[in-house]
Amino acid sequence: MEDLKEPVSPTGQFLESDFLNLYIIGVLEFQVPIHNLPIVSLVRDAFHCIPRFTSIMTINDVITGIIFYGIRLYMQDMDYKSRKLKSTAMAIVNTRNVKDYHTVQDMLKTNAKGVWGNHISYMHVSVPKLQDYPISNPLQFVKKAHNSIKRKKNSFATILTEKLLRMEHKLKGSEEVSKNIHRTLRNSSLLISNMVGPMEQMALANHPIKDFFFTLCGLPQSLVVTILSYMGMLRVTLATEEGFIDERKLVWNLNKAFEEIFHEAENV
Repeated sequence: MEDLKEPVSPTGQFLESDFLNLYIIGVLEFQVPIHNLPIVSLVRDAFHCIPRFTSIMTINDVITGIIFYGIRLYMQDMDYKSRKLKSTAMAIVNTRNVKDYHTVQDMLKTNAKGVWGNHISYMHVSVPKLQDYPISNPLQFVKKAHNSIKRKKNSFATILTEKLLRMEHKLKGSEEVSKNIHRTLRNSSLLISNMVGPMEQMALANHPIKDFFFTLCGLPQSLVVTILSYMGMLRVTLATEEGFIDERKLVWNLNKAFEEIFHEAENV
């Protein structure tokens, strides 16, 4: 008898195929030395035994607008004409109701009422152009980005996209859906994902975790931005295409965007 593979959610099937092979890399920063931490047994017992995980996503409009502003400053810094170029971001969102979340143990029960797995969709958001607003008024730039994201989130487009992907999966299979997603990814300039993390400090084997973040690889885009909150602090991680994006200059412009917008907000 052929070995049975572990069941994978539709979203998981979309992200691992001949057309698209996505990896999620998580990094934990421990607060104390881990010389005596049983890494191998911890990974085996604490992670491999969990068949699924759920996450609360997507999108903080303000922080996204600030990142968009920093990216535009970087584009202008690299090539002044790029301030007029069209740039589109793909934002990952979760269409599942947060109230439906249950623990893994509850989800494994046969009479579980909650929806299994994440219901992930995406939406395209136009990155505002610097030519629309003068650099001296960055708050207007963020406001425009906020309004654009809010309008897309409140529309039926993201829910319809998810339903169409699942319909295509039933009719044509996961490979065709992966091909469609890959083509959509290539038509966007960057990908941005935002997750809400724990408000309280975590620990593994009694070793407190100081901070953690995640990033994505295996995508066809030149820039991937991931955002994660932990204990009230926000961590922004960038994954850039080597040889194409000057990551030092990009980080410098992102810091500049934060400083300018923070200064403007204080004076309002």
